[in-house]
Amino acid sequence: MAECRVSDNIKRVLLDFGPVNFIDVSACDELLRLIKELQSRAITFAFARVRDVVRDDMRLAGIETVVGVSNFHERITDGVRASQLYCQSLRE
Repeated sequence: MAECRVSDNIKRVLLDFGPVNFIDVSACDELLRLIKELQSRAITFAFARVRDVVRDDMRLAGIETVVGVSNFHERITDGVRASQLYCQSLRE
């Protein structure tokens, strides 16, 4: 496993999963590992445009539970707005 280097000013990651048609167990495991590692550094994760079949696999792998249902967005713009609100709440 490679080490993940992240800038100190990163607070949230939004992944556009629109192009993703399939995710296998190995990919779910690695994604879950990455999410947990970044969460341990106070970085939240969110997803946009996840297809139903992919989200089902992510749910079975436990990704939805770790990330939270509210961090799955139908559109990229929804995810960006949620990220902006999240970052704004950190400054207040």
